[in-house]
Amino acid sequence: MEHIGNIKVGSINLHHCHAEIGLMIGDKRCWGRGYASNAISMVTEFCFENLRLSKISAGCYKSNVGSKKAFEKSGYKIEGILRAHVKLSNRRDDVYRLGCTKSDFIS
Repeated sequence: MEHIGNIKVGSINLHHCHAEIGLMIGDKRCWGRGYASNAISMVTEFCFENLRLSKISAGCYKSNVGSKKAFEKSGYKIEGILRAHVKLSNRRDDVYRLGCTKSDFIS
């Protein structure tokens, strides 16, 4: 087995039953192969079933079309856009804020 990236659940708020997930597939040879979609689906299911959370949030750069599609494949929906929020090399990029409730989730 080879390490290709990371996924984490953080900022868990048990009172309000929500959390934030973040991921990175660092090995570019593995982009577009469904690994991110699979990881998002598995971690989201774990959050809903094992942690008994009601909502999961995430963010991705607007220019990262693959990441947005991977989240949407599991039922995440765009809830907002942070305009020119990050600096990438010599330009600014927007950040999508996405969310998924248990009823939105597609396994």
